[in-house]
Amino acid sequence: MVITPHVLAGAALGTQIAHPLLVAAGAVALHHALDMVPHWDYDIKSSRRKGVQKIAADIALSGIATLALIWNLPPEMQLMALWGGFWGIFPDGLNAIHIFSGKKRLLGYDRFHGFWHYLVIPKGTQPRFAIGLATQIVAVLVVVNVFAFL
Repeated sequence: MVITPHVLAGAALGTQIAHPLLVAAGAVALHHALDMVPHWDYDIKSSRRKGVQKIAADIALSGIATLALIWNLPPEMQLMALWGGFWGIFPDGLNAIHIFSGKKRLLGYDRFHGFWHYLVIPKGTQPRFAIGLATQIVAVLVVVNVFAFL
């Protein structure tokens, strides 16, 4: 799954739980649960430069969306939402370290992360673009609805 749904889901979780450790653990668990959903990922492996550009654009989009959704919340809830968003994407940060290190670091974690990705869809395959993108849009819409009720 691309970065934005993970960040927004973690941020939404952060608005619902007041304890930072529970938010961190829950957002990481939610990340892996979302990875089980058939989804589309953009390619970051073929070109390091293009991969970094795609990641930077996705981070910017997730940051803008998160800030827009938490803008009117109380400061302590904003902080927990940002905390949840960070932990919601943390597993992919570890995976990026693995990929950009030439697959020399965090091999065990990469296998754990891949387990969740390929639990439903076989390794080396992706759903068709429309289906994979649609599942992520649905995830974002569900998250936005969480914020709508705050």
